[in-house]
Amino acid sequence: LGYVNVGLHVDTDDWEAGTTADSVVARALARRDRGNVVLLHDGGGDRAATVAALGPLIDSLRARGDTLVPVSALVGVTRDAAMPPLP
Repeated sequence: LGYVNVGLHVDTDDWEAGTTADSVVARALARRDRGNVVLLHDGGGDRAATVAALGPLIDSLRARGDTLVPVSALVGVTRDAAMPPLP
């Protein structure tokens, strides 16, 4: 497996203080025309709003006709090959 650089242009800024699930969804949908990879953070503080936004965000994107796939599927490799476990 070589290297794959995945660009993103839909940053939800879900790490900002005071972020709510609704604001994460609203930011992702408002910035949807900037690209096709949505950035959500999974560390660095309280991620409750990010987790709460997942269901509504997925439903909203699918309702607009988007298909959600992991990056590994886009490049045709297994999840473990794309994101090998850390030792």
